[in-house]
Amino acid sequence: MGRSLRLFVFLLALVSPAPVSAQPQTPASLLFTVTHNGAPMGTHRVDFAREGDTLVVTIAIRFEVKLAFITVFRYQHDAREVWRGGRLIGFDSLTDDDGDRFQVAARATPEGLRVAGTGGQYLAPAETVTSSYWHVGMTRHAKVLDSQSGRMIDLVATPAGSREETVGGRRVPVRLYRLAGEITGELAYTETDEWALLRFQSRGSEIAYRRE
Repeated sequence: MGRSLRLFVFLLALVSPAPVSAQPQTPASLLFTVTHNGAPMGTHRVDFAREGDTLVVTIAIRFEVKLAFITVFRYQHDAREVWRGGRLIGFDSLTDDDGDRFQVAARATPEGLRVAGTGGQYLAPAETVTSSYWHVGMTRHAKVLDSQSGRMIDLVATPAGSREETVGGRRVPVRLYRLAGEITGELAYTETDEWALLRFQSRGSEIAYRRE
């Protein structure tokens, strides 16, 4: 190798960027149309963003039930989750449940997840997850942090096989779970662990989520 060529290769090594480790992929946003006994009720949206080594999840729920053009029920919920290393390290939510207002804040501490809600304060296990459904890990917990009230609630998800469902306008296979405890119904995720559907009973009505 000639002297000029060796010098060129040496200089190229100095200015070439070092290999960058691959960053975890940011999940795509999720949008669900929600029905109440078959009638349109509103939407549930989940958005994701990376901030350094953390995943920030923002959730917006808007429900409204009308009878004869009169609004008889209104629900609004906004939440923000912060995850690092697969663990929930921060959570905040504001909810207006038809006039009843709730606020929750949770922060990871060396002792566990410190939760402060409308009903009081307590220390939850460090591995606690919320009831926001987007995170498939919640199916492995018998108790979850209720994102509205801030209470630890029973919510058991039992595997119930698989089937095809329409998700985002396409027929895809999903893994099903039966829900029992605070909510009874069914929950499903795609083969890539994306939240696909939710159906449950609430106040004598059937609530159904369809992924757009």
